[in-house]
Parts: sequence; C-alpha cells; structure tokens
Amino acid sequence: MPAQVASAWLGNGQAAWHGEGVVTEGTLPARQAFETAEALFEVEKRELQLPVYGYDQISIKPTGTFGLVRTDTQALLGVVSKQYEIVQNEALLRMAEFIREEVDMDTVVVLQDGAKVAFTATIRGASHDVVPGDRINRRIVGYLGHDGKTGAGAIFTNIRVVCANTLAA
Repeated sequence: MPAQVASAWLGNGQAAWHGEGVVTEGTLPARQAFETAEALFEVEKRELQLPVYGYDQISIKPTGTFGLVRTDTQALLGVVSKQYEIVQNEALLRMAEFIREEVDMDTVVVLQDGAKVAFTATIRGASHDVVPGDRINRRIVGYLGHDGKTGAGAIFTNIRVVCANTLAA
C-alpha cells in the first residue's frame, strides 16, 4: 500500500486519491472521527530480547531496547530507549477536542499499521479565494508518532492529510 494507510476517516464527502478509508458527508465530532478511523488504540513499551546460542542450548538475553507495540494487533511500530515516554492516541484526540469551537474536522488517518496517527481540521473563517474558484483552506494538522522517530505536535498548513505523503508534506 504506497499510501501507507491502515485506516482512515475522510469528511466532507471528499475521498482520497488512494481510495482508502471511510468517507462521510459533512464533518464529525472529533471523538466520532477518531472512532470511525479506528485511531483510539493503545501502545505499550516492551523490552526486546535477543536469543543467545550456546553449544547445546539457547538462552534469552534482554537488550535494553524497547519495542513500541500496538496492543490490539500486537504490531511492532518502532524501537526506542528505556527513557522514551509514550503519548497515547487519546492525547491527540484531546487536542482535537480542545480546538473544536474553532475548527471543523476533515480527516483522521492511521498510517503504517499505527506507527503514525494524524488529524486535519479546517480553521473556521480562515478560507479565502486566491482568485475566484481557487479556494485555499487554512488547516491545522495534529500528529503523533509511535515509530520512535516522529514526535507529537501540530502545524498550520493548507494541505489535507490523507496519507503518509501528505503528512510528510
């Protein structure tokens, strides 16, 4: 899957180019959008172990590194150090709910089996026509990584995030 979409919700009747996800007319409240996108799974940190081969036996040795594991599917999402602190998807949902009076939800995407989760919301009153018929929508994208490389945060953009490529942009 080149778009790397595991699951998604796309609002306002606008499907994505890759055809993935659930498309609905209009917008949804943040919690319902996250639930529709199957984005409220939890992640836990588990110490990775290494088999050590002896002459006539195999033993298991802790590595001191940890895997980030999606608890519902048991998918390994990333590898981190002992000091790494997990931010659960519920925190990303709370961010979306906090700004609910200023935005309309556009998308929620789960990428790479859950290694990244993001939402896009259009900021009310911030859309303009550059020229008649060429509408620019100001948006905010909230994102969260469970891959050990991507942090958590939000950015302003004109891009509607529907896949790994649009999140990277």
